[in-house]
Amino acid sequence: MLCTCCNQTEINMLDRVKLRDGYVCLKCIMSIGTITPRLVQSLAVSEVKELVLSAEENAERLSTFSETKLIKPAGQQMFLIHIDSNNKMFTIDYPLVKRSTFVFLFDDLIGYEVFENGGLTETSGGIGAAVAGGVLFGAAGAIAGSNVGKKKGKSFISNITVALSTNVLNRNLIEIPILVRETKVNSPEHIRARNAKREVTSILDYVLSNKSDPSNATPSETYSEADEIRKFKLLADEGIITEEEFQLKKKQLLGI
Repeated sequence: MLCTCCNQTEINMLDRVKLRDGYVCLKCIMSIGTITPRLVQSLAVSEVKELVLSAEENAERLSTFSETKLIKPAGQQMFLIHIDSNNKMFTIDYPLVKRSTFVFLFDDLIGYEVFENGGLTETSGGIGAAVAGGVLFGAAGAIAGSNVGKKKGKSFISNITVALSTNVLNRNLIEIPILVRETKVNSPEHIRARNAKREVTSILDYVLSNKSDPSNATPSETYSEADEIRKFKLLADEGIITEEEFQLKKKQLLGI
């Protein structure tokens, strides 16, 4: 029996993984990255195919990523933002947490919101200011909700978070923790956090302002590279084109 995802690997009772509507090989699941068993069982074969393809696309982007700017605010150890302005890509890494690096395109970023002491203080991009946290941003909204009725006076600040909204499946909310513990307003720690917030929002504004101009797109360009790659992947899965032809076409679409 062949894996219903890659259609290449023979699977048996010992190395198959059960999904909602079928079985796939362990290799396909491992290529996705960190994923819980419960989440795996809730996925359909078509969703796993999309995640595997996304992982392959990410590996291609990583191989071409060339950093032009690093955002590493003074006194901050919780996050790093890497910018590749030539290829219009960026990554957000968390040095204290072990996780794989995902490369976002500038076009993936919809906008961001800034939360301070649980309250929404700033929005940018395609995010409406009327969103009060929780409607669009689940986790960030939870931060806001957990602090309702608990806000400190003007002499203390307990948290600052920048929440990004993206159009990437399973990564539509990315949080950047700026301040995670209570400190006095205008203390050295607060000043560092405030400066870090400015650095982060400034680079995000740069990303948003350098996205592709949709007005320049012709009707034939309305499909993304990912859509085109998925189309050719389906042709390869059905045996209409070879795996070698698919890989060649994928590199052409990604400009590699």
